[in-house]
Amino acid sequence: MQLPSLPSHHVTAGCCCCPSDGAAALETVELAHELRHRGVAGIDLSGNPAVGAWPTWLPALQAARELGLAVTLHCGEVDNAEEVRLS
Repeated sequence: MQLPSLPSHHVTAGCCCCPSDGAAALETVELAHELRHRGVAGIDLSGNPAVGAWPTWLPALQAARELGLAVTLHCGEVDNAEEVRLS
């Protein structure tokens, strides 16, 4: 895919991911890393709190940190203690 040129000023952005599985989350991390030179600074992981579990996305979160990407997570936004309990 050919991306258009950015203006001369500095732009910082993030890649958002609402994954249903760990592979989708990891793909988002890889995309964010590939686009760092275009101003992408990190990833945002959010989604349906009734689907999946944190261990599913842990490899993607670890990869993002290892690649130096900023990480934003969303949890505890619904009344579900299991969502925020550590495994």
